[in-house]
Amino acid sequence: MECYLCGKDLGADSFGACEECKEKRKADKEQEKVLKEEAAAHVKTPKERMQDLIDPFMQLNVKELLNLPLPYVALIFIVVPVLGFPMLSSPRVLPDIQLTSSGEADPCTEKESCLICYMSPDCPECVESLPTLQIIRGHYANSPEVGVKVILGGAQMSALEEFGKDLGGGVFYDPESNFKSAAGVWSFPTLLHVTKDKQILKRHSGLPTEGEHSALVKTIGELMQLPT
Repeated sequence: MECYLCGKDLGADSFGACEECKEKRKADKEQEKVLKEEAAAHVKTPKERMQDLIDPFMQLNVKELLNLPLPYVALIFIVVPVLGFPMLSSPRVLPDIQLTSSGEADPCTEKESCLICYMSPDCPECVESLPTLQIIRGHYANSPEVGVKVILGGAQMSALEEFGKDLGGGVFYDPESNFKSAAGVWSFPTLLHVTKDKQILKRHSGLPTEGEHSALVKTIGELMQLPT
């Protein structure tokens, strides 16, 4: 496989972006954040300020959290849960937000259940779980009951399109993170099981990456309470 950004050979067992491109994208994202903050012409609301406080910690794994100075750990486990609870509460209804599509039809149209997978190209766990995602999409491709929709966010539109062009149909883009915020998506990847009337039945952070084809399908089906 090749790096989807620079074309560098990653080897047969690798998928996504090379380490150099990941680091460059990370640096670009940080620079973009700084520029946006400098250009902001309005005073941020309390909700926006709380989100700015929480978002960096949401990207850390357990090991990184444990290595933080004690005051930061206290902030995460005491201050943030108390002050941020209203913002972090999980919506039960899918937000009605217009997303940019890759041109193909919505795979969830007229389906009783929709499995939404929200990913970001800057998320290493998302890149690692792409093979699992493709297995799930293939399994439900002809299902009369379940559709699988991929939503990409957390980056500029050009990066989202580069990441999504090799995934096939049913890819939607959320470059402004409007869907992410309204749906209560606080980590990548996130799975949502949504009914035909937009009720969110189940949500889960992460995608399993180990196991045979059938085992992965069974695990995710049971985890997300999908129709068999």
